[in-house]
Amino acid sequence: MWAYNTGTGYVVETSPVLSYDDNGKQVAFIQRNGNTLRLVLLKWAAGEGSAGVPVAPPVAANAAAYRASNAGSVMYVMTLNGTSNTGGGPTYSSPFVDYVDDVLWVGDGNGRLHKFTGVFKGTPAEVVGGGFPATLEAGLKLSPPVSNNGQVYIGSSAGAGTVGGKLYRVSASDGAVLATSAKLARD
Repeated sequence: MWAYNTGTGYVVETSPVLSYDDNGKQVAFIQRNGNTLRLVLLKWAAGEGSAGVPVAPPVAANAAAYRASNAGSVMYVMTLNGTSNTGGGPTYSSPFVDYVDDVLWVGDGNGRLHKFTGVFKGTPAEVVGGGFPATLEAGLKLSPPVSNNGQVYIGSSAGAGTVGGKLYRVSASDGAVLATSAKLARD
């Protein structure tokens, strides 16, 4: 249908998510370049680019311009707040969308849970403050999150001793860690 180059030097290592209310006309995904993670929101247009020759879609200057754009393809890029990846290695967290509330959740490679609002219907923005991004296990990579009933569930990679390898239950409203499991993984 289309092929895009959304950032020279950036790689997409996890699964994308599609919008729902507009029949999949938008795609959201995380891309990485070294220790930098970015959330990309993309409105695609059929027939643009090919696997061998991807095209660079226009970049919206701001969230409002992205939302207002109706002509062809356009993308809006938000760099995750703070140091979002450590060690320059792959990221493991695919985004998860709560379609009812239009909220996107994603873990980073530095032990933090990020919350984005207005991703597919409103004005896209990362929530910074009020407990977000929520630090769960500094320096460790997080798994893809799942949200349900005002709570977000997410796991961390394992560290030495009792560090990491745990499952966390986090409040979707304020980022408070409501429960942490015992270590479930080997060092």
